[in-house]
Amino acid sequence: MNLSVSKSFNRLLIVASLICLPAGVFAQSFSNSITFGDSNSDSGRFHYLLNPTTAGSVNTPGAYTTSPGLMWSQSLGLKFGVTVAPSSAPSGGNNYAAGGATVNTANGGTGDVTFTNEWSATAQVAAYLASSGGKADPNALYTVYIGNNDLHSWFNLAAGLPDLVDATVAGGTANPLSLSQRQTRLIALGNQTASLVQQLSAAGARYILVPNSITLNTQAAADAVNYTGTTGVAWNVGVANAVQLYNSSMWNGIAVYGVNFIPADFNSVANYVILNAAKFGITNIDWSKPVCGAVVSINCTSANWVAGRTPYNSLFADTNGHLATSGQNIQSDYAYGLLIAPGQVSMLANQASISQIAMNNSYLDQATYSFRGSAPKTLGAWALGGVQQVNMSGSQTSTSSTPYNGAAGMDYQYDANVLLGGFVGYGQAQVNYSTSGNFTQSGTTLGAYSGYKDGAIWANGLVAYNWLNSNVNRVTPIGITSFSNASTVNGSNTSVAVQTGYNFDYSVINHGPVVGYAYVNTSINGFTESGNFNSLQFGSQNINAQVGSVGYQAQAKVGDWLPFAKAIYNSQLGNLDRLVTTTLTTVAAPSYTMPAMDYGRNWTNLTAGVGYQIDPKTVIRASFTQQVAQQSVNSYNAIVSLNSHF
Repeated sequence: MNLSVSKSFNRLLIVASLICLPAGVFAQSFSNSITFGDSNSDSGRFHYLLNPTTAGSVNTPGAYTTSPGLMWSQSLGLKFGVTVAPSSAPSGGNNYAAGGATVNTANGGTGDVTFTNEWSATAQVAAYLASSGGKADPNALYTVYIGNNDLHSWFNLAAGLPDLVDATVAGGTANPLSLSQRQTRLIALGNQTASLVQQLSAAGARYILVPNSITLNTQAAADAVNYTGTTGVAWNVGVANAVQLYNSSMWNGIAVYGVNFIPADFNSVANYVILNAAKFGITNIDWSKPVCGAVVSINCTSANWVAGRTPYNSLFADTNGHLATSGQNIQSDYAYGLLIAPGQVSMLANQASISQIAMNNSYLDQATYSFRGSAPKTLGAWALGGVQQVNMSGSQTSTSSTPYNGAAGMDYQYDANVLLGGFVGYGQAQVNYSTSGNFTQSGTTLGAYSGYKDGAIWANGLVAYNWLNSNVNRVTPIGITSFSNASTVNGSNTSVAVQTGYNFDYSVINHGPVVGYAYVNTSINGFTESGNFNSLQFGSQNINAQVGSVGYQAQAKVGDWLPFAKAIYNSQLGNLDRLVTTTLTTVAAPSYTMPAMDYGRNWTNLTAGVGYQIDPKTVIRASFTQQVAQQSVNSYNAIVSLNSHF
């Protein structure tokens, strides 16, 4: 059994996510949630198997927390619509973690065969791969959270293992291992854990969450939890350095294998919570005064709770350092945030690309409206204002926004066949996340356009550059509170678009086919959030959208009224699959990548509108466009424009 602070805090951070998460976010983006580890993640293995540490009996309820509260591994799974159950359950399960487990030593490191059920993480991974024919589900989330029981052997059941972190071992004698020897073994231990992650990756796993082990980073944190009063030993920075050496060796070892993984800095979170407990509604962080009193959490129910101590106002479940529900919730929320943050941030580029494609269509329309072959050598001017509604849904998050935009242009009808012009535009949108938080994106556009017509054949084109600015407020629920991660991000859109068609005249109706192509490059600079222990850094993003379109349009003249309609089918010709690079800001760790929020490649724009001829040189128009049949996107826009020449 692992009695280190690490265990406790891991549990602390997870259950809160489930409670605070909006119901609409439970869309499943992982096919399963498969966990390997020790009591920090064990949700009930010994509820179904004999546990030698408790007189060879099964345990009720069997989870290392304040039941009926959930372990962080359980609540994290539920956030993605996955039920997490012990693999030892009669019908099987996806949680292989076992209290007392070590990285690679059988029987909890004791050498005693009666502890067989405390299988190592190495055995856990082997059992999973054996059950799946050696193939890991590429769409599942995997968690490897192990190592705590290998570190403080004097403080654990596994007394036969060498103490890798303390200069002084049980009884006050000097550790037989020198500092150099301990460091060598810590690095080797980290590499052993890294090899487990590499095995999963080689078998096909793509999404692997790897939390680090928790230690008390400072004397202040140790004093806050009454470390010395609980353990009987004084805190020293050497222990913290040793645990952090294991953590860095593990993460760097995984990176050396070339494996993409999600590093979770449970250690920084735990220390922040200890020193800021009131923010989370926690009033009791005394390790010696846990909710369950003298009862080990694996056997603890509400009947064992000490008066005045609850799973929500206390940090610890038992004196072994396991976390109460409050801590489990915090860990779950933090881990969940790491998994969905890349998808949330990917919306900066998605929103800019989708909005620019829609506005380019409006600018091309203005070239058509402004063309006046019968009035060569004249100047024209136009202005437009529009509003959109853009709703996007995805497994990581959903967004809603109501962008508004305006533009004005001037052009010169060179001759009966050619129109040349330029324009400026401005647009802004507040994009709201379903998971709380938002970003406000604005853009200033400068562009040029042209029109050509020769008999029934016509063509329009444009080039444009849009300077983007986004103010991001990514709000992350953690436990009973939320944290705002703010940043300002710059970017740009570069557009080239052309349309051509053929017009048939029939009485007062003009109609014909339309074919088009647009290239929109959207670039979002990398940025670093500020302000909190869960702030992240994100790499630059780039979308090269290539849209081919084909459709049909018609317009008529009935007196001074000019009704029109068109239907255009659009298809993304390029590959929009992309990854968002994310980096922790609290500790040195390898960056990780997650897929950007995906959306449909094909859609149809249905437009209807009407114009009114105010005078021979001036027309006002209003149109409504509904974008239909695009997966994960629901969008429409309305535009009013005024054209005149002189």
